[in-house]
Amino acid sequence: MKQFLLLGALLPTFAFADVVVLSTTPRYVTIYQKQCVVRDVFVDNTATSGIVGGVIGGVLGHQVGNGSGKTAATIAGAIIGSNVAKNNAQSRIVQKEFCEEVPIQVQRGETVTFEYNGRLFRHTFED
Repeated sequence: MKQFLLLGALLPTFAFADVVVLSTTPRYVTIYQKQCVVRDVFVDNTATSGIVGGVIGGVLGHQVGNGSGKTAATIAGAIIGSNVAKNNAQSRIVQKEFCEEVPIQVQRGETVTFEYNGRLFRHTFED
């Protein structure tokens, strides 16, 4: 017991003043978040198919004719191949995902205004 009293006598004494919190304000920061949306997209393959069909038809028509008929067969093959390919091409609707980074506000801590020993202080606490 004597040791405890001696230790208490050796410790300096502190005067504690009251702290008064005057206000708290949320602290918001901007972060970027990825947001995605799935949309229907119309895919039209008729133009590409028509070009490819025309080239293939022209090559095949070129194999058929002789002399000046070869040119006519090439042109006819290109026209027929293009029309056949366009008629057989399928336009369709597919789903595609579109994503973008969008700014959002989130709370990260708060700013506290308080009074201590007659002086005003402001401190920001972060999460």
